[in-house]
Amino acid sequence: MKLLEWRVRKVPVGKISLILGILAFVLFSAWKIWALTGYWSLEPAFDSLRNLFLILRDKFGGPGEPPMGLYNTLIIVLKLLGILVVLLLIGAYSTLMERKILAFMQDRLGPTRVGPRGILQPIADGLKLLQKECIVPLGADGNFHYLAPVICFIPALMGAVLIPFGKGLMPVDLNVGILYFFALGAFGELGIFLAAWGSNNKYSAIAGFRAVAQLVSYEIPMAFCIMSIVLLSGSLKIGEIINAQIEGATAYGGLGFPIWFIVPQFLGFLIFFLSAVAETNRTPFDLAEAESELVSGFHTEYTGLRWAFFFLAEYVNIFIGASIITAMYLGGYAGPELPFLGETLSSVVWFCLKVFSIFFIIVWLRGTLPRLRVDQLMMLCWKRLIPIAMANFLLTGIFVFANTVRLTPQLWPVHLENSAYTSIAAIVFILIIMFGLAWFFAKDLLKPMKERDV
Repeated sequence: MKLLEWRVRKVPVGKISLILGILAFVLFSAWKIWALTGYWSLEPAFDSLRNLFLILRDKFGGPGEPPMGLYNTLIIVLKLLGILVVLLLIGAYSTLMERKILAFMQDRLGPTRVGPRGILQPIADGLKLLQKECIVPLGADGNFHYLAPVICFIPALMGAVLIPFGKGLMPVDLNVGILYFFALGAFGELGIFLAAWGSNNKYSAIAGFRAVAQLVSYEIPMAFCIMSIVLLSGSLKIGEIINAQIEGATAYGGLGFPIWFIVPQFLGFLIFFLSAVAETNRTPFDLAEAESELVSGFHTEYTGLRWAFFFLAEYVNIFIGASIITAMYLGGYAGPELPFLGETLSSVVWFCLKVFSIFFIIVWLRGTLPRLRVDQLMMLCWKRLIPIAMANFLLTGIFVFANTVRLTPQLWPVHLENSAYTSIAAIVFILIIMFGLAWFFAKDLLKPMKERDV
């Protein structure tokens, strides 16, 4: 440790030497990989893993072969364990990322005590929470009090099976993947309500009522945005939605040319993003956890590991929401192949960069905007987002119909020319109409507060 603290005229020579040593080791390892394989890529590592699983399949059999499905069972167990470990690490280190980002915005240092530059702070927080006593208040419903954190945390884990971490790295690609993601939201609302009702605390009950009203309301514009994406891609499968953006078409539909859906659906992207922020109870929509009004919201009476479940579920839901936004609007794992990484790892890097960008914007909102009032929260949803989302869905349906006619001229009495210019002109026209509607519905938000309240 003394070598690491070695300084020459306030220059940390010890730490710089350590960093240079690690960099030299990485370069030496890359050179050995190139010497053994003949090219700069980590694909041989994946090939070795694939060969290992092929040997296991030949030895233990697949479905219908004795022993029955042992190989598939092993693969499913490994996938579930991998997803669980990844989500726990993401939920823990998302707190560190948020604290570091907010510290940067507020000209602070953030966590610096535990580990190098505070990198072990989430582990210390987890160990601290494990040591705290879990207390059940007198008069509380014990069954609801125990079940609520689990009901909130389990859907977060269930939603992770739909995340396309990279090309060929999606655990499950369900035929109704988007509906599955949307249905999991109901479990979170149930967990929050049970936590509020079972705590025998009036502050928690008020927070629970607020949370249920907020989550149910903001699911409506989110549903319209999802239906618009389904119309454009022609599929409910997340993998097909990504392929529709990369290749321009799927077996069930598509626009006919490759384009990220954030371009024709920019307004839908904004609505879905705001709804996702509200669904995860983040600033400025964190009315269910308003410390100045409700002590700590629906989890006021929770301590120790049970409180940690709520906290961890919130950050995991942020990651899942950012992943769904990336898959639906930003092309998923689409991106050019990076040098030295190969196609698979390049797709993982691009997906992580897009998800982190969404996460950064969510944290940015927390460090910038004040909390809305309850009436402002509900007015924004019912009077602004829902009408705009409905108009967006209607215009998307008209555009998809017109684009289908363009691609199949036999359905139209006047044969249109099969070119991309027609679709581009239609996209520009629809964007103009969408922003006009957005301005019409949202112009009152620009008025002063006193004038708006009157």
